Amino acid sequence: MREIDKINHPHCLVKIYGLNDKWIVRLDFSKHAIEHKFDAQTIDLQTLKNKITSEWIDLHASIFNQLYDRTKEITG
Repeated sequence: MREIDKINHPHCLVKIYGLNDKWIVRLDFSKHAIEHKFDAQTIDLQTLKNKITSEWIDLHASIFNQLYDRTKEITG
């Protein structure tokens, strides 16, 4: 897996990797991370980067905050 690009955002670190005709977008929050895979033959890198908006990232941040709160309920 090869790192292609980084996107700075106040809530997380976003990295784009290339691997076997796939783009992998990793959103790395302080306690959680998620990866999305996209077919590189379906979407080019610049289009993908244009679609990774602050709103898209903020949606993930909201979901991760909910997950973190639920995890804290379990662990105390």
